[in-house]
Amino acid sequence: MFANKKNMGSIRGAAGKSKKRISGTNAIVVVFLLIFAVIFFAFTQILDVDDDNDTAPTTASTKEILIQSQDNNAEEVFTLAAKESLGFFEDMPETAWRRLKERFQLTQPNYNTNRKERERHTRYPHYYFAGNFEPEFTCLHEERFGGLGDGGKWICDPHRIVTETKKSCLVYSVGCNGKTQFESAVIKRISPECEIHVFDIVGSGRRINFTEAVEGVGGKFHHWGIGYEGTLKPLKDTIEELGHSGKIIDILKIDCEGCEYKSFKKWIDDWKATGVTVRQFLIELHGTHMTFPEDTEFYSELQKLGYVLFHKEANYINQAGAIEVAFILLSTEFQHND
Repeated sequence: MFANKKNMGSIRGAAGKSKKRISGTNAIVVVFLLIFAVIFFAFTQILDVDDDNDTAPTTASTKEILIQSQDNNAEEVFTLAAKESLGFFEDMPETAWRRLKERFQLTQPNYNTNRKERERHTRYPHYYFAGNFEPEFTCLHEERFGGLGDGGKWICDPHRIVTETKKSCLVYSVGCNGKTQFESAVIKRISPECEIHVFDIVGSGRRINFTEAVEGVGGKFHHWGIGYEGTLKPLKDTIEELGHSGKIIDILKIDCEGCEYKSFKKWIDDWKATGVTVRQFLIELHGTHMTFPEDTEFYSELQKLGYVLFHKEANYINQAGAIEVAFILLSTEFQHND
């Protein structure tokens, strides 16, 4: 019994010594953490220099150098798109532009190369339009001007047409049938400063005076048709009469109800003769006036000039017997790999 008491005393003594050792260890850890905290605080105070410190100008200079470097790189990144779009896409990164170039290459040839099948389909426009000439370029911010239904046209990135350095735009609208939704959208979505000229061989219809309707939305109506037969006035004469030779026509919209296939080469000749640059070309193509093998010439001749197809829309009212197509002018370098 006494032995057990002695052993119990020994155990209590050992436990007491163990507690003292643990307590001492904790104290050392606490002291170490306090010392570390003091050193860390002192170190951060050294780094936290005020604006009057001699190191501040050096820091600012470094930031300025980095910003300048980024600006220089940005200019280099956007150069290719700006060059090959003739200044239209000035903020598109080179990587995105090269994807568009690759996409264009993948679409070529942009028509059915089986001549017999294509010739047969020219007799059935809805088949032909479904199997030939799909968009080969994309405008990220394209918009449809003219509302829903027949008569609307797609515009490539309208926010790019009028800029800080280009304060106005020039629009030709051939064939209106008294509808002015397209022209109204140009004024509202692009700029009130846009100069809009509307042409139609008919001056009134459906109790609408075309002159009043066009002028009511800010345009100028010309009561003559654009063409090369009878009383129609050639595009060349129209451009010269209006004093637009050598200018940029930002948008040329044509709906001539079937004249496109027999007239487009003369339009191109007139563009060259007057020195105008047609930036966006919007037109309705009618299948019933299509012939083979001239069916591909309309597209190939435009492509030779640098035009690429960015939108195609079937005219469902006409049971897809006609389509609305939209082209934008780029440098021909866009069509080739580096």
